[in-house]
Amino acid sequence: MKVLLTGGTGFLGKKVLSQLLLLPQVTRVVVVTRTLKSHPSPRVHLLNLDLSHPSAMNSLPTDIDCVVHLAGLYDFEADFTKNYIQNVVPTLNLLDKMRELNTAKRVPLLFASTYAVGFGLKKPLLEEPVTLLPPKSVPYAFSKATAEKAVTESGIPAQIFRFGILVGEQENGAIEKVDGPYTFVRLISKLGSLAASLSRPRHFKILTSTAVTRWGYLPFPGDSEGILPFVPVDVAAKVVTQSVDGLSQWTGTQEIYGVYNPSSVTVKKFSELLLGEYMPGFKPVFVSSLPAWSLKFQRAITQVSGTSFEFALNPLQLSNLNFVERFKDVSIPPFESYAPSFFQGYQDYVGEGPNA
Repeated sequence: MKVLLTGGTGFLGKKVLSQLLLLPQVTRVVVVTRTLKSHPSPRVHLLNLDLSHPSAMNSLPTDIDCVVHLAGLYDFEADFTKNYIQNVVPTLNLLDKMRELNTAKRVPLLFASTYAVGFGLKKPLLEEPVTLLPPKSVPYAFSKATAEKAVTESGIPAQIFRFGILVGEQENGAIEKVDGPYTFVRLISKLGSLAASLSRPRHFKILTSTAVTRWGYLPFPGDSEGILPFVPVDVAAKVVTQSVDGLSQWTGTQEIYGVYNPSSVTVKKFSELLLGEYMPGFKPVFVSSLPAWSLKFQRAITQVSGTSFEFALNPLQLSNLNFVERFKDVSIPPFESYAPSFFQGYQDYVGEGPNA
């Protein structure tokens, strides 16, 4: 089997590539990349292309057996244009190429989407095609939903994976950058350091450590019972790899899978675990709504994007019955089962842990 892989140098893509090379039937992986110049495996062939350029499609091989499309932009700070160019345009170009390939034989597409395609829904997000796009004011969600909708309307045999919030590996929590939920970890870590310094008598004699414990309340914008669907990146990669492994038995009908645990962790529980790690004695107080202007204003203070708070304030009701039925031996663990690794991975990344 010859696999075309996009996004093979990304957080998820690296894990998928290493797992694909463990499958004996995968004889070659063609990795489309703009940065990688070499790879130690002779089974990996690199194509230095930018998929946002239509002409790049002329350089793609025609003898591939499946396409794993993971490339995309995950950046809540990026504007509408950047999100559209990096999330929608490459998908549209790739779909044009795949229509051509599928005239000769069946070439399935394994497409990385996100649970964020349901942002703004007032009903549970089911594993069904998108009909209502998120607002353009949330460019990431809008662009990912637009790309997914293009896939489902293309008629190309496809498996769509709506990943939850990808976090570090389950065992060691390893990460590559601070984004997503880790921006909250960075914020609370800094506040914890500040609170600790103020509680020292030589700095502020009135505010003692006991007082901090007694008076420690911290406001959190968000629905306290909303779910944060964290997914360890290595578990997400296993889902993709298992799909490639089972393509010979796949019927070829389009399928959508919610790759998350619908009861992973609530905003309330995550906040409590976060404060317990960095600000012991403090308790969260939840703010259920904030004016739009304040979400933009707070960015300069907290270094957390307004979009992150919007997701916390407008959580989705999640369902993944299709995923549970199809991937019986892949379990998305609840956050509390690997929370120590999650925090350790962050500390190692910023140079505060024993593995830094």
